[in-house]
Amino acid sequence: MALSSQNQETQTLEIPEGFRFRPDDQELVRFYLYPKITNPDIFTTFNVPVRDCHLFGSQARDPWQIWDSFPKRHGEDLFFFTQLTKKGRHVVRQISGGPGKWHQDYKDPPLDVSIDPNCKVTAIRKVFTYHNPKSDHNGSWLLFEYSLPSLSQLTVLCQLRKKEVHNPEQSTTKKRKRVLQQSTTKKRKKGC
Repeated sequence: MALSSQNQETQTLEIPEGFRFRPDDQELVRFYLYPKITNPDIFTTFNVPVRDCHLFGSQARDPWQIWDSFPKRHGEDLFFFTQLTKKGRHVVRQISGGPGKWHQDYKDPPLDVSIDPNCKVTAIRKVFTYHNPKSDHNGSWLLFEYSLPSLSQLTVLCQLRKKEVHNPEQSTTKKRKRVLQQSTTKKRKKGC
């Protein structure tokens, strides 16, 4: 594996062709989030596929700007460590003080993860959708947030995913073609 030639912020470990970085929830917590919280200096900017990035607050960028600034392969999500910003008792998920924000859709039941035979932690996974009524990207982004509340209230691991855009015109056209093909096939069978 080699390092890609980009600036330090977006430099990543290149994964050989044919391989994808698609860890499950258990692997994300066990091999990335837990070590990051218990030993913050273990990861550098370019030796893991999970990078540090501001996703919330005044230094954050919109999801498509983040998406475009990091290399990825088709079908891959992006993974980041980020710090939550608290305002009083609440966590703020505003982006750059603008109208864009992450809206929580749901929270999964707690997930028990075995770090080793003697250590078990409970992780929380929340799912957010990007909301900005003034943007074409409104509702087009998903964010999965993994946390270990018993170890850290602020450090989380996030998985950024671009939603597939559903185009109703295309699906209607495909349905029409399928119905047309089926009716043509039935006529041919009757004629035999």
